[in-house]
Amino acid sequence: MKVLIVNGSSHVNGTTMQVIQEVQKVFSEANVDTEVIQLGNKPIRDCIQCGYCSEHGDCVFKDDDVNAFVEKAKDADGFIFCNTCILCTSEWTYFILLRSRIL
Repeated sequence: MKVLIVNGSSHVNGTTMQVIQEVQKVFSEANVDTEVIQLGNKPIRDCIQCGYCSEHGDCVFKDDDVNAFVEKAKDADGFIFCNTCILCTSEWTYFILLRSRIL
């Protein structure tokens, strides 16, 4: 079993990553593989509905990490999306990822 953990925080080694590392320990004890994907400090383009993905199987934009995430997601059994919460708002980087090119 493999779980992808998406870090939506822009702070690569911040408190969100500390939480992720604790989650990884629990999964490791249960013999579940995990992989952390850092997206919060990287630009993710929104979908422009060009239809390229329908014809070619991947996104027309090659300069973000979405295509790599989609490939890894195909083999994953589960997902955890982690993010910071600043002033009761959240950065929506990974929601753009999901809305744009996965769902």
